[in-house]
Amino acid sequence: MDTITKQWIILCSVLTIGLLIFMILWIACLNVQYITPNIIYSAEYGLYPATDGVAMNICGTDGEQPCSFTVTTLADCVSTCSLFSSICKGFVYIRNSNLMKIIDVELNQTVQNNFGDLYIKQNINK
Repeated sequence: MDTITKQWIILCSVLTIGLLIFMILWIACLNVQYITPNIIYSAEYGLYPATDGVAMNICGTDGEQPCSFTVTTLADCVSTCSLFSSICKGFVYIRNSNLMKIIDVELNQTVQNNFGDLYIKQNINK
């Protein structure tokens, strides 16, 4: 076998190995994309993790106070949201400060906060 044929065989082998590595990495990236969705749904609320929002200013005796409450658990947040069902379409629960804020989900005034989670009702007519 002459040297040109050997060089072509080596080149084809290297290209084939490179193509196989590319295909394996591509398939692995596709699987990761489908395993980690952005939104996690529950039966009643959709969850946006690590998200905070601006409290609505329609609570209190004069109707101009921020809708923020001190709660101890997520279940308390759901109960409070049920008490204010006419205005509560979504809320933020900040775990480290036990703070719940009812937000206007249509305004989309959210920011990243590693301690807060945004919950949005999935069935508003409930």
